[in-house]
Amino acid sequence: MLQKSCKEPYDLVVFDHHADLLTSSFGSLLSCGNWIRQLLEENNCLKQVILIGVCDELAYAVKEEFKDRVKIYPESRMSQMEWVSDFAGQLKEPVYLSIDKDVFSSSELTTDWDQGSMTLAQLKQALQIICRKEPLLAVDICGEYNSISGGNRRIEELDKRNSAANGTILEMFLEKRIYA
Repeated sequence: MLQKSCKEPYDLVVFDHHADLLTSSFGSLLSCGNWIRQLLEENNCLKQVILIGVCDELAYAVKEEFKDRVKIYPESRMSQMEWVSDFAGQLKEPVYLSIDKDVFSSSELTTDWDQGSMTLAQLKQALQIICRKEPLLAVDICGEYNSISGGNRRIEELDKRNSAANGTILEMFLEKRIYA
């Protein structure tokens, strides 16, 4: 994470079905539910967070203290084209990119969390904007399906679909000469 080592301003662009802006239930413990909030509170280099694909119920729960630094494109706007041009105008600094695969529709891949409805084609469209607009500092990708549950045949099917989606995401970065 860029929290300790950053020296220059950056924007955080996050593709996630969850906002990850919760208050920690365990003091200062960093978790998947509060990491963005903690960055906003502690990292002066972070200028803004752009969340894409957040489920609608969570998209409108941003605390007042963060409203000027957090822009959310909720899941319901993903099918409308105007979010793309609006998003392009938001980027002002180099980008740290985070992709949680639960943002994607279950027709694209499978995760262990409730999933969004975003497509890999929509991710590609957003990546093209990011790569044209600002330098990409780093990328993290999470949300791999835990294949411990389910029968062997189901695991094999899901692994194939998820591997294909991972390959598609990797190709998007290779096309742009970006190496995650």
